[in-house]
Amino acid sequence: MNRISKFMLAFVLASGVVSCSAPVETAQSVFTFDPEFKAELIPLSFESHGSVLRGFMTLGAGEGPRPTIILLHGFPGGDRDVMGLAGVIPQAGWNALVFNYRGLYTSEGLCTPMNSQEDVRAAIGFITEADTLEKYRIDPEMIFLAGYSYGGWQAVVAAAAEPAVKGIVFIAGADFNFLMKEVEGGTEYGKALEKMLRDVYASPDVRGPDFDAMLAEAVSARKRFDIIRLAPQIADRKILLIGGWEDRNITREDHILPFYRALKRAEARDLEPVLLNDNHAFKKQRILLQKTIVTWLQAQNFNPSASY
Repeated sequence: MNRISKFMLAFVLASGVVSCSAPVETAQSVFTFDPEFKAELIPLSFESHGSVLRGFMTLGAGEGPRPTIILLHGFPGGDRDVMGLAGVIPQAGWNALVFNYRGLYTSEGLCTPMNSQEDVRAAIGFITEADTLEKYRIDPEMIFLAGYSYGGWQAVVAAAAEPAVKGIVFIAGADFNFLMKEVEGGTEYGKALEKMLRDVYASPDVRGPDFDAMLAEAVSARKRFDIIRLAPQIADRKILLIGGWEDRNITREDHILPFYRALKRAEARDLEPVLLNDNHAFKKQRILLQKTIVTWLQAQNFNPSASY
């Protein structure tokens, strides 16, 4: 980490806010984020273990094959986008794929944490198929994952198993092992989490197996999805790690900082930590969140032929 990066990290950790009001300068360009820009959401579908998953693709500006990021929503998430990112990411010259896991909204099948992980792997397989690469002008050497909350740990687990994933944006991501350990231990936090999950599973937008059976399976599988244990397996990737100072759902003490420290112990080579002065929903700092991510993505793969 160079002297400027160390200074910025110290500033971020001290203030809780990362400022992207000034354009990020590269050796070849100055990129300016436009919060009013909204790319077209192109409907698509693909299969995961016999179920049809539905989502959208947005296309990055510029000519030739484009870097592509898969956006993984929280639980239960929404049926069109993740933090508005699919609409703004194309400014950086990137394609963005957003979809619903099995059993959520219009995607077929049943929703479980294990099924969702299979769905993420299916999405990676889908965008690296020859037909998909050609249709959406995808650069197979620049595939990233961005996961919010529930999608955060899904991104880490999938990236650890998929060398094709070259980078991760971790947005207030949960440590699944920590959550299920709390449920298993019957702590106050664990009981509140179980009630929240039970209420969400009662929603008409969520279709899953018997809740108690699903929860028992999730608890038994918690160590397989332990992001702390998996940190060494993704230490060679580009990682943008984002948390919220005021987040009481996925706290920096229990989720963000332990994961950051695990990555540092694993000598992560390209790690950028950011804490924003906001809660789990990032409603106050939504534009800043988008700008931070889009500007970071643009810096990963500058293309002088792109018309940003």
